[in-house]
Amino acid sequence: MDLTAIGDYIARDSPGNALEFLTKLRTRIAELRDSPGKHGKADEAGLVDVDLRQMLHGPYRILYTFDERDVTIHGVRHGARQPMRRDELPRTL
Repeated sequence: MDLTAIGDYIARDSPGNALEFLTKLRTRIAELRDSPGKHGKADEAGLVDVDLRQMLHGPYRILYTFDERDVTIHGVRHGARQPMRRDELPRTL
C-alpha cells in the first residue's frame, strides 16, 4: 500500500490525523538509514532468499531490505492484513 492510499484512508475519518500520521510515518522510514539492522525479520522472509525486515509504526508494518548503502521499502501494510504473497516479495538480491 502506498502512503497516499494510507493517508486517504485515515482522512476519511480524521483529515488532521492523516497528515500527522503520515508525517510521523515518513520520519520513521527516514530513520532506517541510520540503523536498518535493528528491526526484526518479517514473517514473509522465510518465503524468499532475502533478509526482509519489518519496522512497526502504529498498526502498520514497513517491510524493507538493506545493504551497505541503501534501504529499499517493499511495502507498508496494515498489521491486520494477510502477509505479503511470494509474488509481492523481492526476489533474491
